Amino acid sequence: MRIVSICLALLVGLAVSPAAQEPGRLLPKDARAGDRLTVTTASGKRFSGRLLVDEAGALVLRSGGRERTVAHAEVVGVDRCRNRFLFGPLIGFGAGLAAGLPLKSRFDNEAANGDAWLGLMLGLGVGMGSVVDLFNDSERTIYSRDARARAAFQVTPTRSGLAVSIRRIF
Repeated sequence: MRIVSICLALLVGLAVSPAAQEPGRLLPKDARAGDRLTVTTASGKRFSGRLLVDEAGALVLRSGGRERTVAHAEVVGVDRCRNRFLFGPLIGFGAGLAAGLPLKSRFDNEAANGDAWLGLMLGLGVGMGSVVDLFNDSERTIYSRDARARAAFQVTPTRSGLAVSIRRIF
């Protein structure tokens, strides 16, 4: 029974460790080369740039024509900045449709070209939504760890077997 509990504790300790999840990578799988990142280090410095490589224990960023390498052990947090270009045109299309359908109905009843007004409203809505999205960046934290916290896993021999302890040190 003790061996089973020791094996279970070892598996839990390995599952919690970020290095056990995917060796050599710090960022989640959806982070790709070319993403705009802001990296915060344990010393409090912030580096911004495009991601080149996340492997071999380091992040490599390109900023202003030069490359900067930051070791995974130094990284406290990583934020990704993205343009959400999809929602603005969709919302603009809906607004253009809401404004264009009553205009189409009105101008069709008066023997005018209502389709032109509907097209104009749809174009204006999609165009304005696209322009708003171009200037509306979203920044999301994709990696974070407490710089002061670390985990301690200890196996101590006792008279009756082994004692296993997992502690989080702040």
